[in-house]
Formats: sequence, C-alpha cells, structure tokens
Amino acid sequence: MYRQPSFKPKLLEDLAGTYTRYPTENEWHKVTVTPDGYNTAVWRNEADVSWNIKQDARDRKTLTLGEDCPYFEESNTMNIIRSDMGKVLGLVYMDEMYKKDSIDIVGKFRRNPIENDWHKVSITREGEEEYRWTTDNGNVSWVLRKDNDTINEEGGCIFRLDDDCPYFEDGICEVSLEIIEDEKVRLRFMDDVFTMDGEMDGEIDYDEDSEPEIDLSG
Repeated sequence: MYRQPSFKPKLLEDLAGTYTRYPTENEWHKVTVTPDGYNTAVWRNEADVSWNIKQDARDRKTLTLGEDCPYFEESNTMNIIRSDMGKVLGLVYMDEMYKKDSIDIVGKFRRNPIENDWHKVSITREGEEEYRWTTDNGNVSWVLRKDNDTINEEGGCIFRLDDDCPYFEDGICEVSLEIIEDEKVRLRFMDDVFTMDGEMDGEIDYDEDSEPEIDLSG
C-alpha cells in the first residue's frame, strides 16, 4: 500500500526566506519568498513588485507562476534547486539563479581523502546565525558566525572564526560556503574543501524516476 510522502504537509515552508541574484544590479535581484497557504507563496522583490507562485502538481522541483507576474507570457515556471540532502539552495527563473541567503549548513561534511578524524566534521546550529564545527572524534570544536556583510566570489556566504579555533592564531579566520553545479554544498576551510555528505539526515529519500503525482487540490 502506497504511503503519502512526508513532505506533503509543508510543501513550500522550506522556500521561506530571502534570495539574491548575483551580480546584484537592481532591486529586482533581491527577493523575499513568503508561504501563503498550503501550496502557494508570494515572491516579492525590493522594488515592491510581487506575484504568486504555486507548487506544480506533477513535479516537486517546479513552481508555476501566477498571471500577476509581469513576465508570465515569457516564462510561467520556476525551478527549485535542492542539495543532495533536500535542502533549498536557490530558485532559477528564466535561467537566472537566485541563491537563498540563509542556506542551512547543518549536517555532516567530509574532506577527501579522509586521512584523520579532523577530515570528517559535523555542523550543528548554536543560534540563528551561529553554528558549531565539531571534528569526528568529538574532541575539538569551534564556533562559526555568519558574516552578513560579506560574500565570496561565488555569491556564497562567509563564516567568521574566533579564538576558540586552534588555527585562529595562524591567521585562519573564516570558512567559505560554496555551491557546486547548483546542487552540491561545500565548505572551504584553509586549503581544504569539505563536501556535505549525501545522507538525508531525516529528510525523505525518494526516487525521482518513480515519484508519484501529488494531489494538491485540497
């Protein structure tokens, strides 16, 4: 007997937040997405122009736009970009990527090749914009604080370190978030790259080739 996937009750909740298109050239390139019902949300840019978006009934990765969108006749769909763990990284509209400003980095990361316990780490949330980096043996950890005033060359955010990090006195003061191929989340620390594990960590694991249609009628 088929069991309805657990993501149904909150289809668009994880889209909530602010997004930025890089390079940011005008007020239309910074937007806020606000859920507005079971399977609908509102896209509003900093120019205060807004339109409705809705979950496509046949494709979990696609949003359909309302006719109130000024570009509706040019393109009436938008794509959701998610990481391997199902977390929202951004939205693509008319071939332009709007990256989510508050990408959740909670999870497990590894540096390949793995040569010691320091090359497998867990990132946990300490506060709204504060995280903790912990090595695999659990013996060493330090705090990462998101820097809202700085972005890296890829449009990703920077996390600042403090003196609880053992490398801080060597001048290592930041970890940079990067997105590869619009779906891989990784953290650059010193000269090493830590890629997020593909474990779903509580998220639903589904086969896209056999994903059932979702009834959004009520």
